[in-house]
Amino acid sequence: MTAGRPRTVRSSFFEDPDRFPPGSAVLDSALVMRGVAADWSQGAPFRVGARDASPPGSPGCG
Repeated sequence: MTAGRPRTVRSSFFEDPDRFPPGSAVLDSALVMRGVAADWSQGAPFRVGARDASPPGSPGCG
């Protein structure tokens, strides 16, 4: 694992001002992991308050 340096960061979840006031959710670090065995699968959607949200890593979250 090594430190990463993102060029751009976007998240429709964290940029939603109804969930987070502007500037309240800020990226503080990024890690790069190579050679790690992973098994990816889509999880079920979860609810946040009264609104549906997509699981982390799904399209629209990022």
